[in-house]
Amino acid sequence: MSSIAGNGSIEKGLTVYGFPALLTARASLDVFKTSAALISPKGEPFVLKEREGVTQVIAQQPFSLLGYLDEVHELGVDYGVVDLSNAGTMRDQFGEIMGRIAGKHKHKRLSTFNFNGNLL
Repeated sequence: MSSIAGNGSIEKGLTVYGFPALLTARASLDVFKTSAALISPKGEPFVLKEREGVTQVIAQQPFSLLGYLDEVHELGVDYGVVDLSNAGTMRDQFGEIMGRIAGKHKHKRLSTFNFNGNLL
């Protein structure tokens, strides 16, 4: 499916930048309570966070579709969401985000996770 465009009655949004939880569990994940780093097969580092009875595995680096905003819009997305709920210090993130949106600065490449130019 190359487009999520519908009849236009409902606006569609998509998270375009953030530190999403890749795993959320209510159970205590004792298996992860180790000094070893959590590293994906792609070499991406993750951090384990526990709060309010929930354990989450969160990427240390954000994912970003900010460089693909035009393409995402063409696929039928009406607005983008910047989710800083797992970002730590938000002040540090604002300059990074604004620079990426404006395209004014050279930034290191961030993960786009499974975005390949199509939305499912």
